[in-house]
Amino acid sequence: MTPTATQLEPRLVAFYSYDFNLPFPYVTTVLILWEYCITLDDEIKFFWFSKLSWIKCLFFANRYIRVVLNVWLVVMADLFNSDIGDTIKLCPEDWTTRATALVSNVCGEVLNPSAIAYVLLQVLIMDSILILRVWAMSGRRRNILCILSLFLLLSTGASVFIYDYKDQFSDVRYWVPMLIFDFLLFLTAAVYGLRGVKITRILTQACHNFGPKPIMRLLLRDSVFYFVMYTQLFTFSISHSCLSPSVLCCYPVLVLLDNTMGLTLMSISITRMLLRVRKRAEADLNIPRTQDIELVTVQFANPATEASMASASDTYT
Repeated sequence: MTPTATQLEPRLVAFYSYDFNLPFPYVTTVLILWEYCITLDDEIKFFWFSKLSWIKCLFFANRYIRVVLNVWLVVMADLFNSDIGDTIKLCPEDWTTRATALVSNVCGEVLNPSAIAYVLLQVLIMDSILILRVWAMSGRRRNILCILSLFLLLSTGASVFIYDYKDQFSDVRYWVPMLIFDFLLFLTAAVYGLRGVKITRILTQACHNFGPKPIMRLLLRDSVFYFVMYTQLFTFSISHSCLSPSVLCCYPVLVLLDNTMGLTLMSISITRMLLRVRKRAEADLNIPRTQDIELVTVQFANPATEASMASASDTYT
């Protein structure tokens, strides 16, 4: 029997009166710790004893900063009854001078695991990993690396500016520069990825489907998945800002509206991307050397694409 509007109204009131931010610290911490446990063996195998590189450093930064912040978030939630904004109580309350007030504010931001500084740090780390992926897919072109790094700094600066003037903007809009930058990354990855997939398809047909599987296809697929997930998280945040009792279709996605949950999902996706590439690179190393000789004999009109396929594998190994 379908409930009437009168019967549904108390449920809607209870739904909107519930603070969905209360369980997020615990949900995100359980999620990130579970992900850490089930991928620890791959981390040890592919990263602990590998050579030192930018990818290795960024991998550990992306992985462990999120773990530490999530655990600290639970500690703060239990200590202050889920009100992490009260972390300033742990700091010296001396507001007599401008300098001491500044110290108190900085102390509160440092102890707040959801502070904008930590959010931007995580986004910078994840976007740096994506930049290196696109750089590898493009054949390690220095101009691509410089241009994308410049855009990353500009988008971060714009986000900080909008956040500082958040009284004049909505809480969602400071993510817009980051969304634009990730869209630029996705377009660049799609261009070089599709070009690489086309070339490797010709190569696979020439070798009668015998030889290493194209790593460019894996990089392109992961780039598409990450961008779709990122845009969905952003869209859900916009839906939440204008949510009303009539928008029933938005209910199932409310678990994704918290920044902590979104950053956790993004961090896990980046970690899985890097682990999958390392697994694929290790599998390619088991190909007999005679096949490498056959692959070298195949000539292509675009040597930059060949270099991009090789560099994409070298960058993550």
